[in-house]
Amino acid sequence: MKIHEVFENPLSGLLAAERYVNDGSPSGFSSASELSLQHRPLEGSETIQIPVFYVPWERVVSFGRIEAIRDRVGTCPQDCIPVPVHPGALESVLQDRALGGISPAATFDAAPTASGRTVLAVGDKPFFVKLHFPGRIGRFNRAMPLYKWIGAKESAHYLREFLRGGLRSFSHLDEVGGVFAESERGPGFGTVYRDLPERTVSAGAALLPAFSLFSRDHRNAADPSLLAQILERWRMDADSFIEVFVAPLVHSYVQLAVEAGLIPECNAQNVLFRVLMHSEKVEIYFRDMEDLWKDLTVRESLGLESSCVPYHTIRQSEGSDYFERRSFLFDFKFGEYLVVPLIEEAARFLRIRSSDLVSATRRIVRDAWSVSPGYFPYGTDWFRYPRERDVSRSHYERTSHARFR
Repeated sequence: MKIHEVFENPLSGLLAAERYVNDGSPSGFSSASELSLQHRPLEGSETIQIPVFYVPWERVVSFGRIEAIRDRVGTCPQDCIPVPVHPGALESVLQDRALGGISPAATFDAAPTASGRTVLAVGDKPFFVKLHFPGRIGRFNRAMPLYKWIGAKESAHYLREFLRGGLRSFSHLDEVGGVFAESERGPGFGTVYRDLPERTVSAGAALLPAFSLFSRDHRNAADPSLLAQILERWRMDADSFIEVFVAPLVHSYVQLAVEAGLIPECNAQNVLFRVLMHSEKVEIYFRDMEDLWKDLTVRESLGLESSCVPYHTIRQSEGSDYFERRSFLFDFKFGEYLVVPLIEEAARFLRIRSSDLVSATRRIVRDAWSVSPGYFPYGTDWFRYPRERDVSRSHYERTSHARFR
């Protein structure tokens, strides 16, 4: 992929990066998917048809803005709400009578994205749709039961409120609405609508998932990485790379964790860089509010709202994994999944030792966390998951010498 082509057509560039410039997760389970081939981002069709059910209001719970999906299908009766279903989940939904035994009434065109079960509704004013998928993609089942749907809604609200509170060093793709369909036999399922503001894909700005900066283009394997092309275009050295790409990531993470009690799960899929061609600047965007963790101990100490579903929350108490999860999210997900491959790719292009960039990052990390010196009480020990399929919060591995602390 050529970076100048992305600048010229940012939306097409974003979709291509989502689908074809991705080497997968360091977990090693990216290819372990129960999605059919035509629905997968790399192998699948350019667009897929998303079935839509017209469900009576009394069987659906909704929040926020849901008009965009109604505009996509056009003919939904006013006493019903359009509920999209991933085509790979259609059989399960019908068997569970999750929608009262009715059949799909319409479809809309969408393009698969990196996550597989999240799609981009294409056409005028595109937006993302995160869909329920009761099967494995990667390590985990991707169903969206009620507690996950509510948790995502709460996290989106908390982050939105924080961003309204003043000047921040980052932004996010807001989850502006959603629907939850009740079921006669099963737990029901949720759908979330994620905004794609027009400015984020305006000409001269490239919105790119973090993984696409350091992954190979599976359609054009000879192309240099997008990060290498950006560094060359901007004539960046090691110091400017750290200043433009790494430091804002660190400061955004610490700001959220310390000032809002919110901890983003910063794998390379949940972070995007908006690269501004002419100003040689980068903006950080977070996405996927279901993966945003709520540190209730910090939120309560700050007098912030903390009444929420338990999903993806931590609280300091005897026997809890409070400090382990903090380390897991920063040292493992943020550090090993995102920062390490980013600086290794920069080091390759700059022809320097990656250890030099690690040292520079470590200085920034230590300075950033100086505002909360007790945040990691285990010194430089850190916590990760083993490379196994079925892992949970009881499967931490304790490891010494955290790379960036």
